[in-house]
Amino acid sequence: MADEQLKHDLEPLVRGSNEGRQEWRQQEPSADGEPLIHEGTRPDLDSEPMGLVPSQEEVDARSELARWLKPQVFPAGRNEILTSLDAATPPDVVDAIRALPDDRQYPTVQSIWSALGHPVEGSHTGRRQDGEMGAI
Repeated sequence: MADEQLKHDLEPLVRGSNEGRQEWRQQEPSADGEPLIHEGTRPDLDSEPMGLVPSQEEVDARSELARWLKPQVFPAGRNEILTSLDAATPPDVVDAIRALPDDRQYPTVQSIWSALGHPVEGSHTGRRQDGEMGAI
């Protein structure tokens, strides 16, 4: 009898059916007083914009900047970043790095881009550039 029950329970797994399995993965309904959540929505992300939306040209320019910066140098100050650049780095990238304030550390290319006065996208975690929670 136990073998028949096990065979019956495993049949959806053998056939590849989602029927009756992984109930723990199903989304729980909203609690009393909470907004209704529909599958696939994230109200914490959809309710307000999480930052500026850069143009395609700005995205391309940031990508070009990132192309010349070595990931292993971060976090770094301006002088460390300048030292890490190689001889093939375009002069406009070198000039942009030289224009950075010398008194701070830059954890990412995005932080450099922001320090140069360009818009950056918001974080999907809801964390602002300054480390506080909420919209940028």
